[in-house]
Amino acid sequence: MKRIRSLIGNYLSNRDILSFYDCNKYTRTPKKSKEGVIIYRTFMGGGSTVVATGNIVRCYEKEFKEMGIDLSQEFKEAENEIPIRLSTKEIQASGSRAIYEAALSLGYQMETMPKAIDQQKCIKCGLCINGCKQGAKWTAKNYLNQAVKQGAVVRYDSRVEEVLIDQGQAYGVRGVNAEDEFEYEADKVILAAGGLGTPVILQNSKINNTDVGKKAG
Repeated sequence: MKRIRSLIGNYLSNRDILSFYDCNKYTRTPKKSKEGVIIYRTFMGGGSTVVATGNIVRCYEKEFKEMGIDLSQEFKEAENEIPIRLSTKEIQASGSRAIYEAALSLGYQMETMPKAIDQQKCIKCGLCINGCKQGAKWTAKNYLNQAVKQGAVVRYDSRVEEVLIDQGQAYGVRGVNAEDEFEYEADKVILAAGGLGTPVILQNSKINNTDVGKKAG
């Protein structure tokens, strides 16, 4: 029921948070990287976009271009589709405004953050990491809900462990759920398990690339 509710509402209760967040087993707090950075990661419909703060910036555009991959057009399409707007004073917390004004007074250039937020609905409650009770924040649930309306079937409580590959062509996935192992075959396979999950699945799939999951540069 909690997972069904996550598709209908935009806000997670404290009980939901403990269920969906990737938490430490004993402390029940979000896990940290080896550098000590808190990793706000969830396993739920919409993924971590549900608990993100709505900040959306271009990443690794230069690095991809150096490899001969120009994603500028794709970035533009995504920015228009979501859509993304620069934050305004109306949704900026007092602390953010103080930092902004202090930076300007010291001669530093400070730019406002691009946000995937309907600024007419945002009430600056500061509870983005619990979801968005106002429905102001864009999340990947938007796409998921659209897919369900078009007939897509969502399989919850299932963990994909590897992509099935034959002669260099992906034809399905293999994984486990609460009851048993499963295999799904498809004409097209889209692997979108996030920056942490995707490399692991690729490694399990025995992709012929020794750089999978390793730090670039």
